[in-house]
Amino acid sequence: MFNPLREIDTALWNLLIADPDFAALVPKGNRIKYEDERDRNKPQPEKENIAPADTPEVRIIPLGYRANLFADSAQSQITAKWAIQIATGRQKTKHLYDVIWSIIRAMSRWDETMANLEWIGTTYVKSCRALESQSTLDDRRANRGLRGWSTVWMGETDCWFTRSSLSEG
Repeated sequence: MFNPLREIDTALWNLLIADPDFAALVPKGNRIKYEDERDRNKPQPEKENIAPADTPEVRIIPLGYRANLFADSAQSQITAKWAIQIATGRQKTKHLYDVIWSIIRAMSRWDETMANLEWIGTTYVKSCRALESQSTLDDRRANRGLRGWSTVWMGETDCWFTRSSLSEG
């Protein structure tokens, strides 16, 4: 089943991975992707135990959705909220700043990328917004037991669909 919400998640990951600095800073095994269920034999996305070599760890988390199914006479609006979480596992800010900067650079093209996503032949993303970012030191839950910096960068994506296309798709 084609799902625009999954397509947004995939597009965010594609933006990150396409940035050479992000790709160099965050090894493939440290990119925690929750959406890939094609291979049922794969282990769960998160490692049970992590070591400093498993950082920085980056994951995209869906924070929730706000649906206005009758936004106007013919359309529905869905706002998807999400976060990019970074766990550095290190106390030096260099690692934190390097990963944050690579994410900012990668996301600088997100409005263009999202504007090209289509549902039944029609683009549906009408706006993308960066929200606040919060960094903390020694949040052992965010750093999964390791001491170090972690941050969460939040964003919103507004999607508009004709009500008739929602019942067709």
